[in-house]
Amino acid sequence: SIYIYDLEMNYLFTAVNHEYENVSRSSYLQATKKFDKKLRKTIRALEELRAEAPDRMLDLIRSETGLGAEERIDDKMSVDAAQEMAESMKQTVEAEVRINGRPTFTKFYDRFLWDLENGMVDASTTKLKEKYPDVWEMAYKEYERRKAS
Repeated sequence: SIYIYDLEMNYLFTAVNHEYENVSRSSYLQATKKFDKKLRKTIRALEELRAEAPDRMLDLIRSETGLGAEERIDDKMSVDAAQEMAESMKQTVEAEVRINGRPTFTKFYDRFLWDLENGMVDASTTKLKEKYPDVWEMAYKEYERRKAS
């Protein structure tokens, strides 16, 4: 609850967020900590997956070409073919890291900007847009600026 007063400190009314009306502060903080812990664990797992990507690509290239661990890639295939295969494998690994077709983001600004640039503004973006209108506005202005240049 928030108690609202005018400039002369006369009580006007009490504002209540009914969503949290019967939730104690300690239980709310405890739930928030659990969520933050799960979120940090998920982000850490995604970062590890991204860090593994070059090694995984090399392993996939070796399995595709039949190369042994000791053989060099350029002994059996051209550099162009190796680069082409590496790019293909990179796209496969990047696709694994995406959620609902999007990369993972740590900031709503980055998410909004990516959604705008890639035509991915959907219901989840709209919900976030309603929750964070100032961040949406900044991202939209940047999108318009990039589009104009």
